[in-house]
Amino acid sequence: MNPAEHTTSESRTLGLNRNKGEVIELRLRTDAYDGYRDYRTIRKTLCHELAHCVFGPHDRDFWNLTSQIEKEVERADWKSGGNQLSNQEFYNPGDWDNVQGGEQFDECGWTGGEFVLGGLQGDSNGGRSGNVASSGTLSRREIMARAAEERMKRESRARKQNDAK
Repeated sequence: MNPAEHTTSESRTLGLNRNKGEVIELRLRTDAYDGYRDYRTIRKTLCHELAHCVFGPHDRDFWNLTSQIEKEVERADWKSGGNQLSNQEFYNPGDWDNVQGGEQFDECGWTGGEFVLGGLQGDSNGGRSGNVASSGTLSRREIMARAAEERMKRESRARKQNDAK
């Protein structure tokens, strides 16, 4: 939902239910567009809009249903606990084999870790190669220029490989 369209001097609409649940709109962004609303606020708004699928006006039945939905959602929330399936403890040592030298590897080829854009390869931040400015990092302009150069080099190598075939 666009905050500008649903804010007046008297109200701030956080959710909208059209045609008894055919479309439910929620206002996720803050009024200043500088972030997102609190998760609990969005969740309560969704419960409110779901109750409108059954009851249109804000009467006692509506508020009772809203309260019931909120309680069910709270009970099912992952933070409120879980169900233990057995009394056994499980440990899979293979999980630790995927972590090597601060980088994580999975079976699909994904490599994770902490990297700093413009940092040096092999430095403590795990960045890539390049000359470092006097402050220890590259400027945005230098980073973008190097990225463009790297793309051009890769494209040139790929063209040469295709021409050789």
